[in-house]
Amino acid sequence: VEARLAVAERSVAERAVGELVARAGGDVVSRSDDGSVTVLGLAVPGDRWDEVRRDLERLGELRLDRSAPRAGRLRIVLRLER
Repeated sequence: VEARLAVAERSVAERAVGELVARAGGDVVSRSDDGSVTVLGLAVPGDRWDEVRRDLERLGELRLDRSAPRAGRLRIVLRLER
């Protein structure tokens, strides 16, 4: 899954994403930051994706660029933007 999340404060959103992914049984597996965008690599159980997606929507405007089947462990590339 590739997604973009527009937020007011990227550092605050990054902490919140880490917490909600952990609650769903997932992990933040990578992180990069170029100054204007933070990119998080996430892994979550496929059967918990709907819950994670709803929680992300509470943090800001979520846009899914590409989706994938939900079997097994789902890999997500999440771009945190303003």
